[in-house]
Order: sequence, then structure tokens, then C-alpha cells
Amino acid sequence: MLRFPNPSSTIHNFVNVYRVAHQELDGKVVTIDDLVEAVVGENLATSSGYTGDRAIDRSTRADRSRDPLYNQIKMYAELFRSLGWLHPTPEAALRYSFTPLGTQVVLSGPHYAEIVGESALGIAYPSHTLSGQLGDHRIRPFCFLLRTMLESNGALTRDEMIVGPLSAKSDRLTNASTQVSTRILNLRKDSAKVVAALDRLSRQRGVKINTLRNYTRWPIALMRDLGWIEKSRQSVYELTNHGHQVANRASIAADLRADDLSTLRPSELKALSLFAHFGMLNRAGFDTSSVNHLLDTSDPALARAMRALTIRPEQELLYSPFQTLTILDTQTIFESPSSAEVIQIHRQARAVEHDAKRPRSGMQLEFSAGATSAVTVDTAPTELIDELKAASSGDLPEREAARRFASWHQSDGQRVFYPLVRDMFRLLGLRCETSRRGVNYERWDACLWVGRLAVPIEIKSPTEEEAVSTKALRQAVENKIVLLARSSRKTSVEAVSLIVGFKSPNERSDVLLLVDEVFETYGIRVGIVDLQTLAVACIRRVREKQRARMDGIVGLKGILHV
Repeated sequence: MLRFPNPSSTIHNFVNVYRVAHQELDGKVVTIDDLVEAVVGENLATSSGYTGDRAIDRSTRADRSRDPLYNQIKMYAELFRSLGWLHPTPEAALRYSFTPLGTQVVLSGPHYAEIVGESALGIAYPSHTLSGQLGDHRIRPFCFLLRTMLESNGALTRDEMIVGPLSAKSDRLTNASTQVSTRILNLRKDSAKVVAALDRLSRQRGVKINTLRNYTRWPIALMRDLGWIEKSRQSVYELTNHGHQVANRASIAADLRADDLSTLRPSELKALSLFAHFGMLNRAGFDTSSVNHLLDTSDPALARAMRALTIRPEQELLYSPFQTLTILDTQTIFESPSSAEVIQIHRQARAVEHDAKRPRSGMQLEFSAGATSAVTVDTAPTELIDELKAASSGDLPEREAARRFASWHQSDGQRVFYPLVRDMFRLLGLRCETSRRGVNYERWDACLWVGRLAVPIEIKSPTEEEAVSTKALRQAVENKIVLLARSSRKTSVEAVSLIVGFKSPNERSDVLLLVDEVFETYGIRVGIVDLQTLAVACIRRVREKQRARMDGIVGLKGILHV
């Protein structure tokens, strides 16, 4: 079975450890001890309850295999190496250089998810980068996991992952995922069969079942935090819509491994590697316009390589040079252009847009007709429905009706306004609860559930402030941090933290400028909803039987519009 170490419970923390090490040590050949010092120096790792130098003193052992900090950071390094962010030197496997691919992860700031996803798809065994690891496996693990899930009715349990795709010797046969999924679907008919298969694997490998399960923690956390899978019930993980898209992409891409490249001439390998690397960046959202000539499939050396490997010009490549080739090869191939240059262009383009103070980002709320079914969660009070009907009486246009409804609440205090917001979300078909006064761990004013994700809401009544202010923004950020830190409800780093107020800020206000800056700096999405927008959605629900499609609100940044 593929054995993934598990040094961190979230991909956000995982990336942060790499970012700190890179910022401290980039440009040097580093050891595990160097990485330990950098990470502990930023208080991202502790030992025996201590931080800093005292943590290192408490952890250090003459026998390094018993050194807690050394072994924790060694697990990080092993995964960074798999992702192509660290490259082992030719002289020693435990001495590393940072790669341009890793630099891109750091410079992408809070927008790291796409490049992390591309790096995960790039992991393949065997490769020159992972020489000597994982025995005789011939597998691209994350692609194979996704493809097997796709053919197993879109879901796998943790134990099915263990006895299925993560224990496969090879995924190189055209029907490899079909064979594995067929076996899983057969085992699934009787839960005892999965238990028996897991027990056999445990005895064959001489590894305890709990240890086998621990090997799945990191791949599951990565796929979960990238939005590829979600947990539907105990140990069952389902592909999300995004996960289906990634799985379908992986199924039709040209999958190139180290042995496929051995027949290419140096000029062809260089052209193909540059094409593949900058193609990864392009898919991850970076501006690659300055290197468009490297993505031109009519280039003679690139065209020869693609013909030799039977790759169609329009076909996406599953090939990451920094995860496949030796460090000597990548140094030769990537002498010019600098891949960090592309990032710098990308970030400069962001800065120009930021400085121009153009209207900030937001989202248009969509509706579907014929929503005749009853509200699926707590039914909104009759008084609210009657009030919405009264506001829209006389065939008043919906926006005028919404303005009338809002005017009736312009003097509301917290005791009236907070339950009103809760009931309006309920009318739109979402579970929403206001927090209990005096309960300190419920820092937010209300909580909204979109699917299985909890979204904290900071509510500002009109007597507190007429339009959403920077104070509300700060509190919304605090709400998200507290929710993530205390893990009291299921959420994700990427899910929005909402502000609901009487009025939205002006399109050119400092609040919306700060919404962008908070996202750029911390990766926290803050969405803003005003009472009139909620009223329009509720009036359409009551009067026109139209249901707002609320799922997309988790990705809101800026103002929600109708």
C-alpha cells in the first residue's frame, strides 16, 4: 500500500510550513535540521509544550529516529518532495533544494489551492525525484483515486481506498480503474467482505489496521481541502462537482511517466517539459502570456516529442517536470525563462487592478423557476410571509417592494433584526440559527449551513450602522478565524464569512477595498448581503415561486447582487 505520512491536519497549515521554510532558506541546500529551525522559529511546531529553541532542546535525541521534531519535519519534507517543491540533491537524499514549482506555491499567497491541486495530480511513482521510494508501485495516486471514485458510483470509504486504489501495484493498464472499482463494488455488497479484505492486507503487510488508516489521512485532507471530495457519512467520501471535473480531466489527459520520456532527445525533452510546466501554471490561473511561444504546439522540437508520444495538440498533459526529472535535468531545462518571472507578472497584474480601485468583485444570485416544494428546513414564520406579501401588494415591482419592506425595518434593533435575517434565510431554504447570548464560543451572530458547510454571519442592525462598515468586516474575519480554530462546526478555509446589514457599502468604499486585501493577504472570503437583496430573493420565493440557488454563496467575495 502507498504510505503517505501525516504531519498536518489541514492543507492550509501544510502550505504555511513550506512557505515559512522557503522564505527563510530559499537559495540554500538544506537539511532536515535546517527546516526544523526555520519552522520552530515561527512557532509552527512545538515539543513537550515548548516553542523556539527550548522546543528544539527538548526534542533533540542522539538517536534521530526518536527525535519528535526531526521526524515531524522529515514527514513534511517527504511530502514536499513528492509534490515537486523540494528536490533531493545528487549527493544525499536528505539534503534538498527548493524548486521553482515550490516558489510558485509561495508567491501565489492565499490563491495556492489550484497550484497545490496541480502538484497533487503530478505525483507519480516511480520517478527520478522519488528514486528508491515505495518499492515497485507504478501509479499516479491522486489521479487513480479520483478515477476509481468516478467508477465506484462517485464515492469510496476510507477502507475501500486502502484495499483498492492505494494498494494497486499499477494503474498503467487502460482498464485499471475499472478493475479496481468492480472489485470494490463487489465488496460493497457485504460490509463483512471489506473488513475481511482489510484484515488480509494488514496481515500480508505486517501493518496494523489503524496504521493503514493513518496512511490515508493526508490524501483525504488534501482532496477535502481542495474541494474534490466531501464526507457524506461515517468514513464515506463523495466526489463534489469540482471533484468530478478533475477526475474527468485526469481520465482523458496524456499521462506521461519517467520511462515514457527516456526515448526523447534533449531538445525534445526540454520543449515538452517547458510546455507541461507552463501548462500547469496556466491551468492554475497564472498569466503565462509572456511565455506563449513555449505553449505553441507547432514548435518543431515540441511537435516531434508529441508525435513520438502520440499526444494530440489539444490534449492536456499529466506530467510535472519537477516531480519527474533529476535536479540536473530541471536545472538545464529551466535556466531560461525563469518560472518565478511568470508569477511576478501575474502578481503585478493583480496590483494594477487593485490600485485602479475598480468596482470590487461580487456575485449575481441566480434563481430557478417553479419552486413549488415546501421549504426544506425550519419553515419561516407566517408573519414574515404576510409582511412580504403586503410589501409587494398592488403588483408593485419587486425592487420597489423590497425597498418598501426594508423601509419598515430601518429602525430595527438587534432583538428584531437578527431573528428577521435568520427567518429570511430559512425562507430561502437554508438552515440558519442565531447564536445564544452569553455563549462565548459562538462568536458570530448567526450561523448558516450551505450543504454541510457552516458559514458564520456577522449581522449589523440599522440602529448599529446604516451601511456595512470596516468594523463589521473585522468582526467577520474574526468569526471565520474562531470557527476554523475551534472546529466547533464543519467548514473550510475557502468558504465565505458573511456580513448581513441594512445597506451594502458603496462600490468604491474602503470596505470593499479591504475585502480584496483580506482575501489577498489571508485567503479569507468576506461576503456582504443587504436587507433589500434578501427581500428581493424572498419576494420571488413567495410571490413568483422562484427559488434562489444558494449553493454558490460559499464562494462569495464582495457584494451579493440580484
